[in-house]
Amino acid sequence: MGNSEIFTSPEGEEDQHAYHTQIEQIVRAALTPFQTFINYQATASIFLLLCTITALAWASIPAISGLYQEFIGTSIGFHISHFFFEESLRFWVNDVLLALFFFFVGLEIKREFLVGELSNYKSAIFVLFAALGGMIIPAGLYFLININSTTQFAWGIPMATDTAFALGILSFFRQKIPKGIFTFLAALAIIDDIGAILVIAIFYTAQLNAAMLFLALILCGVLLFLNYAGFRKPFVYITIGVLIWISLEAAGIHGTVAGILVAFLIPARPQKGPKHFIKKTRELVNYFEKRKEDNSLVLEDHKQHVTLEKVQEAAQEATTPLQRWESKLELPIALLVLPLFALVNAGIPINFHLLDEVFMQPVSLGILVGLVIGKPLGVLLFSRAALWCRLGTLPENTNFHHMFGVAMLTGIGFTMSIFISNLSFGEQEHLLLLSKAAILISSLLAGTLGATLLIIVAHKSNK
Repeated sequence: MGNSEIFTSPEGEEDQHAYHTQIEQIVRAALTPFQTFINYQATASIFLLLCTITALAWASIPAISGLYQEFIGTSIGFHISHFFFEESLRFWVNDVLLALFFFFVGLEIKREFLVGELSNYKSAIFVLFAALGGMIIPAGLYFLININSTTQFAWGIPMATDTAFALGILSFFRQKIPKGIFTFLAALAIIDDIGAILVIAIFYTAQLNAAMLFLALILCGVLLFLNYAGFRKPFVYITIGVLIWISLEAAGIHGTVAGILVAFLIPARPQKGPKHFIKKTRELVNYFEKRKEDNSLVLEDHKQHVTLEKVQEAAQEATTPLQRWESKLELPIALLVLPLFALVNAGIPINFHLLDEVFMQPVSLGILVGLVIGKPLGVLLFSRAALWCRLGTLPENTNFHHMFGVAMLTGIGFTMSIFISNLSFGEQEHLLLLSKAAILISSLLAGTLGATLLIIVAHKSNK
């Protein structure tokens, strides 16, 4: 078989499928709808919901519930020479993979403060007020309901909004509501995450090892120096980031905090400016065209291959590590880390006795009231206060009717709420069960009510 049969097609070289085999074209055509679905905003929410339902069913059906416990307790580890490390699947998800999620969140937070919605003073103040209300009111309501009880310290559970679920629901109304609402909810969820992270670091750290904490801070200082010194290689930041994670775990602080700290220290400056990129790529493209005239096949001309690699290098130099890493992590976080977290943590045996108890016990009642009533109430009251005091402005083309639906969606706690529940109750199995049941019920109610309100607002807007 000659080169022409391998590398060309009837459509000719200029066709986008010129080098595709017939089978490849069929496969690509079949995968295109799936890839479009994967990139759709609501897909993360759908995956998260499916894994949550799977976990609930798996843990609730007596015949297979034992298999669920075996699944989350599966031992995973490694050994190097005489060193052996082994932990359960739950540990690897909650302590390791979730640190990656926190890293991704940290990148989003840094970008928002540098160039996003939170970089604008008026917008940032308005979102900050709304987010503070959405943290203070639900935490206060939970505390009041559980005051003088052994569960009052878990007031951090109803504080944070689950970004994936909330934005996923909001995406169904993309064509019917202003774009500013998406930005507002995303920014509010980011501030929520900052608040939750601070609460975890300060209030849910049992015993602090000062020496290891000091070591973690020194390592953060090293990353800060490397950032300003112009180091941009991922290997350097990954290696020191892992050391920071180990130091914080040893210090008694949950290792996921390392994800946030390292993210804040990732370079947000490109290596070369846009003018350099334009000039360099023009030179390379011109050279590539000249080489192509002599030999049309890249495989037969090493210099063409080198030229294409230099184009990639020029593109990488013109972008920032922060943007590149955030972009590369988006799908793995949405389609793997968060669904796996749901699968491992949402498995609670649902029965009528448990549902009755959820509405009777202070710990679960505090979570329900905090998320379903406290979160939207706090967001609405504090955002209204910001407008009254002329400290901020509503997102562009929005009104307070839109705010009611969005405020309701902030009551979807899920990921961060379950995470803080794990930290709060640990081995107290029954309290952990009640708190998780309350979180799931609250998130369902808040999501349903929020979607209903948005449908009503969208219907009125179209009249």
